[in-house]
Amino acid sequence: MNTLTSNNHPDDIKKLVWCIVKQQIQEINTTNKNTAQYVITESFINQLYELTLYRLTSLITDLDDFRKHRNGTTIELKDLQLYFRNNKQLYSVI
Repeated sequence: MNTLTSNNHPDDIKKLVWCIVKQQIQEINTTNKNTAQYVITESFINQLYELTLYRLTSLITDLDDFRKHRNGTTIELKDLQLYFRNNKQLYSVI
């Protein structure tokens, strides 16, 4: 199983994110093979990876800012709840 910890090197995390994005796209493409109307290119996968990495970086930065604001030592569930407070679908999941 792929896991991310604070001990992971940033390059390892980037590789893991790229592999997960590519795997998800391949699964979607395989599942929808009979109905697919699009050709999935490496360029598309790379762009989706870049967008995913950007969003994850933004999420981590915001969660760390929330942690610092409350003088915490670790990111907690309440930080994630604060981040998703305006997204009712995701907020209800957490």
